[in-house]
Amino acid sequence: METVFDLIDSVELATKERIELLSCIDAYAKTPDGSWLKDIDYRRFCFYWERDWKNRDIQGALLPALKKIFLRPENFMFVAAPVAIHELRHYHQYRKYGKILYRALSLLSRIPFLYYIIPLEKDALDQQDRAFKFTTENCQ
Repeated sequence: METVFDLIDSVELATKERIELLSCIDAYAKTPDGSWLKDIDYRRFCFYWERDWKNRDIQGALLPALKKIFLRPENFMFVAAPVAIHELRHYHQYRKYGKILYRALSLLSRIPFLYYIIPLEKDALDQQDRAFKFTTENCQ
């Protein structure tokens, strides 16, 4: 399991990469599926590449209190943007439920039979899938 200390060597996205990422998120936010993004000031988030994830299954992570999102390095922003949107959806849940309830639900959802009852990850994955369909057509 990853900890905050595993993210120390992360590298902030270059200005050009950040602009490209935010333009994809901006475009998705204008769609009905992405309209919830208007409730979040996602432009104030810091986005980082976590180089240690290059050959691992981890795609992203969120530190909600610090408004930091960590992404696995990708060659194409239309692949990274849906992961950022997935993490922003977790931030939306964090704000909706409050930090204590969100954290409790997040921990409980790691228990296999509760994973299907507590929809935090399912909801975020659904947004990621919708965003991926959008970004592959509109963010290249």
